[in-house]
Parts: sequence; structure tokens; C-alpha cells
Amino acid sequence: PRSGSSSTATVDRYEAAQMGQIAQVLVTAFIVVALWLDTRESRGVSRAIWIPFLWFAVSMSKSVSYWVNPSAVLQWSPVADLQGNSLERTYLFTLMALGLICLYRRRREFSFAFRDNRALWAFFIYALASVSWSDYHGPAFKRWVRAAGDIIIILTILTEENPGEAFERILRRCAIILIPLSFYYIKYVRWIGILYYHDGMPRFVGATGNKNQLGILCAFAGIFLAWRIMTRRPKVDWIDVTLLALTAYLLYKSNSATSTVVFLMGLLLLFVQTFLETDKRKLMRIIAVSFILLLVFQTVFIGVLGDSIFSFLFSATGRDSSFTGRLPLWQTLLKIGSRRPILGFGFGSFWLGEQSRQLWNTFRWRPTTGHNGYLDVFIDLGLVGLALLALLIVKAVKTLLARYDVTCAFHRLQLALLIMCLAHNMTESSFGRGTAFLWVLFLWLSAVVRKKEAPVTPQFSVVPEGGNLCRRP
Repeated sequence: PRSGSSSTATVDRYEAAQMGQIAQVLVTAFIVVALWLDTRESRGVSRAIWIPFLWFAVSMSKSVSYWVNPSAVLQWSPVADLQGNSLERTYLFTLMALGLICLYRRRREFSFAFRDNRALWAFFIYALASVSWSDYHGPAFKRWVRAAGDIIIILTILTEENPGEAFERILRRCAIILIPLSFYYIKYVRWIGILYYHDGMPRFVGATGNKNQLGILCAFAGIFLAWRIMTRRPKVDWIDVTLLALTAYLLYKSNSATSTVVFLMGLLLLFVQTFLETDKRKLMRIIAVSFILLLVFQTVFIGVLGDSIFSFLFSATGRDSSFTGRLPLWQTLLKIGSRRPILGFGFGSFWLGEQSRQLWNTFRWRPTTGHNGYLDVFIDLGLVGLALLALLIVKAVKTLLARYDVTCAFHRLQLALLIMCLAHNMTESSFGRGTAFLWVLFLWLSAVVRKKEAPVTPQFSVVPEGGNLCRRP
């Protein structure tokens, strides 16, 4: 019997290895063919979009260090975070330098005026000033430079002849590569695609760094793919359909309640904008006001009542009403933040060093963020930084309202992405975090670039604010 069991196990391993090899060939072929077809489909974009593509790809996947040496187990720690990573810095600085060269060559065609981006300038200038009262000047400044690099990247996109088309190409190529790879790693290379946390339970991460990052990738790539399918009906793109099916499977496997709720919210917004006959501008104003009221009430509930108005949502997704330990963390962080309520602890400084260790003694799951973007901004930059972030959000909404066109499908996607980004930061954190995908996405939606000379062609209409071009049917 033992000999038979051993032989069976050997055969099973051999068959599994064969299936893995076949899957590797199929996934590689799919990615190559899909990228080739996407390149042929590209219109009005330059080769410079590979710069932001490489930036986005890293922000949505595992770190550069991991891809260089995947066998090395890289554990996060406060000491390692203080020291930084030289390979990561080299990669990002190279992309920033290439982006600056690209922007220098386009300086006579576009302008990034202060008057159009006052809130954005004010937020970054204040964040830089906050480095002076941080307990960790060097690491805080490095984080600010990293966040400033996001501006260079989004300007590289916005200064394209067709920024909307450029963003579509970037996001689709990220989906073409990362979604199939995540599926392949989870099914066949489990030591890469699955992580085991402190509780010993497996977490599906795929090509990303953790399950929440996989959820973000699936939620936002899924909305993008759903938007492409809706706008191209009745024509069917088999690549988009295949990717959306894989994305739905991975979103389920990620077990990320926040990303699932945000994805469904974005899908509802797309359907409402696409199929319902209503005043779109009025709808956008209602959504914006409702979200602001929701954020205010959420803050009051946590700070005063010690509960959350979203408890029923997490209960519906099979989670405990404390948001998997988030609610006690938020209450603790509010108390700590009240020690420096006006100016905060300094940009990107709170989660460095001793403060993280003290929280780890209280929370065994070892949080590395506040799991709330607004709360993290309050702790790092105080009420002043939170007010500047609010102004930046209002500016983004106003900019989108000003250029919103019911005949432009791309504007419908922008609205869905903006609302999803703001909602996701209610239970996760990305605001102000350099190279974080949702922060880069938010900056892209907030920044305004003007053309110095805007030629009008019959095929496109030029939108004066934001620099976005929308193809007409």
C-alpha cells in the first residue's frame, strides 16, 4: 500500500508539473498576442507611454526587489522601512528622469499652471514643509520625492496628444499582463501567488504584494474592462471578455470585502450613466454631496459612538462588524492623532520606527497603515493637511463636472473611478502614499494641463480644462 501511494503521489506531481508547463505556455501566448493586438489598436499615443506604464505596473504588483529575486522572503519592518531599498529607488528615479526629459521636450506645447492646480500645489508644498517637523527627516523626504514622482508620471500622460487614449492603453496593458499572471501564480506557482499570514491562513495575492492589493487591481481593472465592453457593444472583444472573467474570479479569491463593494459601486455607476435617461450633471452633484455627508457621518460615528455606519456592508460580505479589527485601530489612531491635531507627525512619518512597534504590541495583525486614507492624512499632516486634501477632492469633482459630456464614454469612466477611489479610502489607505496606484489615479483625475496650441480636428473635440480628448462616435 505504501508503495502504491508513493507511486500515485509521484504521478500526481508529474501531471501537475505538466499542467503547469502547459498553463505557462498558454498564459505567455495570451499576453504576447493581446499586447500585439493592443499595440495595433493604439491611436495617437507616443512610445513615451511606456514610462507611466512601468510606473503603474509596479504600483499594482509586487515590488521590483521581489521580481529580481523572488526566492528572497522580504518581510516589512520599521527598520527596513527606514533604510529603504536601493533597487526600488534606482528603478523609480530612472523613470522619473525619463519622465522629466519627456516633459522638457513638450514644454512648448503644454502648461501646468499654478492657477489651474492651486490645491495640488498647496498640498505638496505643505507636505514638503511638514518634513521639517518629522521625527525622521531623511525617510520622510524620500517619501515626499517618491510622491512627487507621481506628478511627473501623470503629467507624462496628460501631455500626450490624446491623454484619454494614453491612459486607456496603460491600464489595459497592465490588465493584460497582471491579471493572467495572477491567475497562473495562484493556480500553479503557489509559493508566489499565495501568502500565509500570522494566523496561518492562506491569502491569495497573485502577482501583487497582498490580498488587498490584488483586490484593488481586480476592482479597478474590472471596472475599466466592463466600461470597454459597454462602450463597444454590440461588438465583442474576446480579450476584454476573457480578462473580465479572470478578474471576477480573482476578485472572489482575494476575499477583499472593500474592493468587492467598491467594484459593485462602480459597476452600478456605469450602468446608471450608460442606460438611464436622467440629468447626468444633477446625478453627479447628488453623488458628490452624498459622499461628503457619508464621510462626515463616518468620522462622527467612529470618534463619538465607537461604531461605523458601514458595519452592515461588512456583515453582508461575511466579515465582522469591526471591519476585521479596523474599528479599534481607528479609535486608537484618533487618540494618538489628537496629540498633534493641527500639523500632524510629518509627511509619511507616523508609521516609521517606534510608533509602529507600539501599535504592533496592541494589534497582533501588525498594521502598516491606518486602513483609512483620510485618517492617515490627518495623522501625518494634521487638520491642515486634511483640509488641503478636501480642497483637492472638491477641485477634482469640479474639474470633472466642468468637462463632463453625456456623449463622452470616457467621462463616465472618470466619474466611476473617482467615486471608487474616494470610497476605497474609507477602509483602506492610499492618499499621499507615493506610487500607490489609487493615489496616482486620483492625481491623474485632479491635475489640469492646458495646451498652449490646441489644434482642432474633425475626429476629436478639445476640452479646454484638464487636457482630455474624447473621441466622438
